Amino acid sequence: MKTYDKILRSYLLNKNPDFEKISNNILKIIKKETRSRYGFVGYMDLKTGKLVVPTFSKKVSKDCKIINRVNVFENFNNLFGWGIKNKKTVISNAVTTDPRSHGLPDGHIKIERFLASPAIIRNNVVGMLAVANKKEEYTGEDIENIENLANIYAVIVYHLIRVKERENYTNMISQVIENSRDTIYVINRNGIIEYINSRVKDYGYKKEDIEGKLTFNFTHPDDREFVEKAFKNAMETGKTLKTLSHRILKKDGSFYEADQKSEVIFENGKPAKIVGVIRDVTEERNIRRRLEESNEILKKIFDSAKDMIFIKDLSGNYINVNKTFLETLKITTDKIIGKNDRDFFTGEVINEIIKTDSEIKSGKTITHTSEVDINGNRHIFNTIKVPIKGSDGNTKYILGIARDITRLRKLERKMALMKAGENISELTGKFAHDVNNILSIISGYSSLIEEEILKNKDMLKEIKMIKKSVNKISSVTKQFRKSAITAINK
Repeated sequence: MKTYDKILRSYLLNKNPDFEKISNNILKIIKKETRSRYGFVGYMDLKTGKLVVPTFSKKVSKDCKIINRVNVFENFNNLFGWGIKNKKTVISNAVTTDPRSHGLPDGHIKIERFLASPAIIRNNVVGMLAVANKKEEYTGEDIENIENLANIYAVIVYHLIRVKERENYTNMISQVIENSRDTIYVINRNGIIEYINSRVKDYGYKKEDIEGKLTFNFTHPDDREFVEKAFKNAMETGKTLKTLSHRILKKDGSFYEADQKSEVIFENGKPAKIVGVIRDVTEERNIRRRLEESNEILKKIFDSAKDMIFIKDLSGNYINVNKTFLETLKITTDKIIGKNDRDFFTGEVINEIIKTDSEIKSGKTITHTSEVDINGNRHIFNTIKVPIKGSDGNTKYILGIARDITRLRKLERKMALMKAGENISELTGKFAHDVNNILSIISGYSSLIEEEILKNKDMLKEIKMIKKSVNKISSVTKQFRKSAITAINK
């Protein structure tokens, strides 16, 4: 038992235990206790299922011509493999005739007697201890010795595997922490920074510039009181704020905006430290501010536009409209958002809206003019509709801009009538002029005839009738021109 205690003590006191050291120690002991010429001790690689032998006895290394090339075994079709497969100690004092032995490769040392025991823990084989070529036959005492050492080796290997796993995990976590895009820190209850990762180099610092310093010294003066209160409260209650937003000092004297998330570490049931993550949100905040400013500008343009502006989803439901839209329809926002065109229009108007909206869905831009009755008043709108597309290139919304051109159309009509009036006035003027010229000739000749035939009273009456008719035609011509111009102006 003293030997076993010595092995365990040696392992536990070793600051850097490894498989090779412990396997060497075990190998020396089992060779001595069984008085064997050769031997090896190895452990199972639990990921690959292979037997890894980090050490052989010096005799094996000296006498075996192939051992330097093979120290990882995956073929268990041999004596020690039988022990691994069956999870039992294997003993053979006549190896050459043992049916479990399937011969040795060329160059291998000759094995006459063999004893091996698997190291088993939790019903899993984690290692193998083997000795060979004792001068006498292996006995029950040898079996007991190797099995006892195999049990100790199993515990040590299992523990060492877990230690290595934890070390690997710890190293991995350390690498993750050190290479994180965020600043990770540990602060003690006095506010002193005990640890900070390498991310501080982005702000001009070395780790030694930060560690051991008071955390509040790196806080913006305007934020310091708030941060100190949050820290004090965390140390008293064991609870931290969901997010602590403040500004942090850079090496060059400038500041960056940060969001800090943290948790309290307890020791003996009391808050002792704070571990946390600091994310630089300067660019994010700048982008947000620019977006807010941009949105504010767009909102002002949207609401101050004299044209009606609206946005609909692909189902035709309104999701946003501007002030002019509301004023034109004499409606409030809550009465329009989420509503469909069918809630406001009927007949040919709704058919036209549905038709143009359908074309917009396919990615087209449409311009059309329509007449709409709003609260009993006839309006004429010139509308342009364009698709609003998402990042995938598909149409997500319909944007529409409608201009009320009712007054413009009236002006256009009036101007057209005025032009027509001018044309008719010119035409009737010429017509009246030509008629009057003819009538003047007729009237002149009538006067001459009248003078010549004064002696013939009967003819005079007919001449007067001609002159009366001429005057009447002249009057009708003037009245026609005046009436035509008046009708156009109406």
